Order: sequence, then C-alpha cells, then structure tokens
Amino acid sequence: MTDSTDAPRGEPFGDRLRQLREKSGRSLRDVATKAGLNHGYLSQLERGEIAEPAPSVLHKLAAGYGEPFIVLMNWAGYVDEVGSGLTENQSRVLKYLGEDVSDSELKAIKAVLEVLRDENGKD
Repeated sequence: MTDSTDAPRGEPFGDRLRQLREKSGRSLRDVATKAGLNHGYLSQLERGEIAEPAPSVLHKLAAGYGEPFIVLMNWAGYVDEVGSGLTENQSRVLKYLGEDVSDSELKAIKAVLEVLRDENGKD
C-alpha cells in the first residue's frame, strides 16, 4: 500500500509538487513563502513549465513542501535512488521522527505498525 502522495513512477515533477501541496491544504503562496521563492515561479514548476529546477531550488522546495531533499532530487531525476538504500517512504518516516526518538516511542511506533500490517493482511 502506498501513501496518496506517492506519485507513480514517471509522473511529472510538477504534478507531484501540486499533489503534495493540495494534500496539505496549503496555498501556492504559503508554500512559496516557506520555501523563500516567488509564487509565480512555483506555479510554473507545478504546471511543468520549468522541467529541471536546479538542486539549490530543490533544497528550498524541500523546506516549502515539507519533503526530504533527496526525495525531490529523485523526482527531478538528479538521483536514481533515494539514497542510502532507503525508499521514499522510509525517508519520510525518518523526517517525521526527527532527531531524537526515545525507546518508548519506538516501541509504540512498532506496535502501531504491527496492528496496521495485521489489519491490511486480513483484507
């Protein structure tokens, strides 16, 4: 099962960005402000008018859209793999967990995953 923000392979970069933004319920201007970019430029990216944004722009987009930089580098075609053997979803999980996860938090996360996986296996 994939997250709804996981666009199929080959889906245009701009479409993926738009899906992320729409799923979060944020406006183009909100994302542009957080990314430190002009909203017109961001609109062009989402419409596919700019096909190959520079890595420096992708770094800003990562902050604006709340996605790991390496995932955006992958979507833009700069890297073939997400890196370090991690999938896009694994990279997202690490981003959400943050820097310092306690043992009790890890135990709780593992328990939730086991329940979800058991439920999905019964469908």
